[in-house]
Amino acid sequence: MARSSFYYCPSIGLRGRKPYAVVKDKDGKIVDNETVVKIIEQLFEHPFVDYGYYKTYIYLRKKQHLQISKHLVYRLMKNHQLLRNQYSASSKKMKRNWVKDLLPQVEVPFTYLEFDIKFIWIACMNRNLQVLTILDVFSRWNVSHLIAYSIKYQDVIKLFERAFQHLTIPEKFYVRCDNGSHRGGGPLYSGHGTKVFQRQKGHSRVY
Repeated sequence: MARSSFYYCPSIGLRGRKPYAVVKDKDGKIVDNETVVKIIEQLFEHPFVDYGYYKTYIYLRKKQHLQISKHLVYRLMKNHQLLRNQYSASSKKMKRNWVKDLLPQVEVPFTYLEFDIKFIWIACMNRNLQVLTILDVFSRWNVSHLIAYSIKYQDVIKLFERAFQHLTIPEKFYVRCDNGSHRGGGPLYSGHGTKVFQRQKGHSRVY
């Protein structure tokens, strides 16, 4: 019979597994938790970043080259009110340019663009074809479109650049996209491509 079955020895300290408390950089040096929190806060200051704990963990691992666990990232973000459901009142979500009107009030062409993606089933290929279209809200004119089986964010950037080569675009314009519950490969990459393009050009995005 095992000794633990008749001799109870209570453990000292908190229950459960000990928290992951050590973070190391790519050189193996220990990074304190306060530095990690500052890196996360600097990441969140960007207007187009809206990460949960797991995507933040991926960023710290791949971009910052930190040896850190996702459990520690979650604990740090929770303790510092950085989780998505904790900072709604003072976060970048409140600074976003959200849609205010179902039908935008536009008076000048090419100041308000919107794009969406459609899927067309190709029976002979047994797969979906994606059609990404950029529309001018004022004239409802098809500014440009892209048809492909796979659309990545680099393709979205090239689509915008190709469209703007033949148009006189105002210095400031808005781009509206729909990343709904159908977050497949096309809409997800389209949204990221818009973020990257507007980050380069300094324009606004409407959510």
